Amino acid sequence: MALNSYSILLLETNQNDNEWLQPMLLQHQVTLAQLSEAKSISSAQSMDAVILNLRLSNIQDFEIISSIRELLPNGAILVISENEDDAVMAKAIESGVDDFICKNNIIKNLQWTLTSAIERRKRFNCNIRERKISEQNEDNSEARWRFLFEATSEGIMIHDRGTILDVNHALAQMTGYEIEELIGRNGFELATPESQELIRKNIISGYEKPYRVNVIKKDGSIFIVEIEGKIISQSSQNIRVAVIRDITECHKVETALHARENLLREQSQTLVELANSKAFIKGNLVDSVQEITQAAAIILDVEQVGVWLYNEDCSQLESVDLYNRKISSHSQSIVLKKEDYPNYFTALETNINSVNDSSKSIVTQELSKFYLAVFGVTSVLNVPIWLGGSVVGIVCHAYFDSDISSSHQWTLEEEGFAIAIADFLTLAIEASERKAAEKALKQSEAQFRAIFERSSMGICLVDIKGRIIDINPALCKILRYNFDELRQKNFTNYICFEKGDLELYKQLIAGKIERLEIERRLLHKDGGTVWTHLSISLIVHSNGRPKFFLAIIENISERKETELELRKSKEAAEVASRAKSEFLATMSHELRTPLNAIMGLSQLLQQEIVGSINDKQKEYIDCIYGSGLHLLELINDILDLSKVEAGKEELSLFPLRVEDLCNYVISTVRERAEEKGLKLYFQLINK
Repeated sequence: MALNSYSILLLETNQNDNEWLQPMLLQHQVTLAQLSEAKSISSAQSMDAVILNLRLSNIQDFEIISSIRELLPNGAILVISENEDDAVMAKAIESGVDDFICKNNIIKNLQWTLTSAIERRKRFNCNIRERKISEQNEDNSEARWRFLFEATSEGIMIHDRGTILDVNHALAQMTGYEIEELIGRNGFELATPESQELIRKNIISGYEKPYRVNVIKKDGSIFIVEIEGKIISQSSQNIRVAVIRDITECHKVETALHARENLLREQSQTLVELANSKAFIKGNLVDSVQEITQAAAIILDVEQVGVWLYNEDCSQLESVDLYNRKISSHSQSIVLKKEDYPNYFTALETNINSVNDSSKSIVTQELSKFYLAVFGVTSVLNVPIWLGGSVVGIVCHAYFDSDISSSHQWTLEEEGFAIAIADFLTLAIEASERKAAEKALKQSEAQFRAIFERSSMGICLVDIKGRIIDINPALCKILRYNFDELRQKNFTNYICFEKGDLELYKQLIAGKIERLEIERRLLHKDGGTVWTHLSISLIVHSNGRPKFFLAIIENISERKETELELRKSKEAAEVASRAKSEFLATMSHELRTPLNAIMGLSQLLQQEIVGSINDKQKEYIDCIYGSGLHLLELINDILDLSKVEAGKEELSLFPLRVEDLCNYVISTVRERAEEKGLKLYFQLINK
């Protein structure tokens, strides 16, 4: 077998002449030099080994070895000496010597010893480089992880069974704490008691989907967040990472949107109920007014609603009905004269008069002493009642508060509903003036027309065959047609039906459901569509047979746009979730680098390349290597998380030796068992 060729520096000292060694090193590139020339030669070219011929009998010999090691840190140092004392050789190794050759055996052992020393030095240098690269990779991985940890705008908490191990600045800023105050704290204490139970339940069950809880800030204030937790393995320990998003503003928007939708739907249903009330249809003014004031007080959440009518010359207002919601009573007998309250009467001549703060309004200060201040009225909404083109009275909505300095801001929805209530009062007055059956029929038409013309929602009356009988301006505006273009057309031509709608209509006609509530797109004149909420009720003949469909249509395009924005936010959150998964995969890959080094060195020790080992040492090394394999499997499981999320996980089937598994388990705990005087063994039962 051919020997490797190396670069050899053969140094001559004052003690010995080394020229006699050159014939033994013909296959190598040998440089013969004096000791004083070693520095210049080592800086000019790379040497695999240095051969020194030393007696090792004085301190100067060891100083020579140390100086050569400093000049050639990566080369092997081989010493030829007649001194075979173990203590002397040990001291020489401490000084930097890689191996020795006794002069008596130099011809026999020179080539083998030289090659062995050079190769050992190369492996040692390689291990040093790998260790430095591993350490640098670990530092880079930690830096990348910390950058991702701090760069996200979402709060991140790493905890072990509730004890906070680490948080980012986003979470600290979100809760009002310093990072140092949060680390080591019980994370459950940041949530409200009811939210703590939910969090514990989800942690125990391994729930990893987003859910909402209430969090307490450092100042005691509570805000709503969305939490998404995940278990990761770090240093053979399972810890939980929680991503926390502040959704306070999103929650406010959702709540406000749903509240507005519910309010408008409740208002529309109330108007329909009032239109179908027996007192309203029969023209009973007293009962109708009481029903209207009571409904207005409930829907607008005010303490008092009053109906006032002018006398013939409009010089005074007389209370027809004054409903007090607190005590649920109706009263009358209050009269206001124009000469006593001129500013107030002048203000009532406008279309609508709203006062958010009655204590600061000139209009309502006239009423303060005997009425507003006495009853604690802080805000007033007055709507005129029109009849025959003239104002015949007002509807007064009064908001009460024990704190007279507080006020209520009237919204457009509240003012719109108050106008509709005034319109109903107009119809109630007209109905009371009609005594004949024709008058009652016209009153019903007026009621329906008031709803049609004044309602902010689209309303359509459809016969059983689907033909449009009547349609209000709001729905014409939604569909972008005029009345004549829609009349007698089939209403179903403008609805984008979905699967199962026919069955719902059959249930409505059969009387199995009182009202059909669906969200569908309607086709408008331009060829596009608009999202609407349809509330369809059935109007029947006196004999109970179906007569008409009454459809109330609400334009919900704005809500759909909001839902689209929320969906986009959800998709952005999913992107963040994928980034988190990539982060976990990256971390798992980085854990492999040091583990490979551990397993590689364990294999070298098992193979006894660097020297023989006893049985006990072999047992420990086998345990180290087996534990490394187990840890590598755990890391592979973490890497498989990305496959699980992508739906690409594959089942691997392979034979398992139960005996090997039992031996491995016992080896991991044998030392502790022996310390306690226990003996562990296993027995396989053949089936």
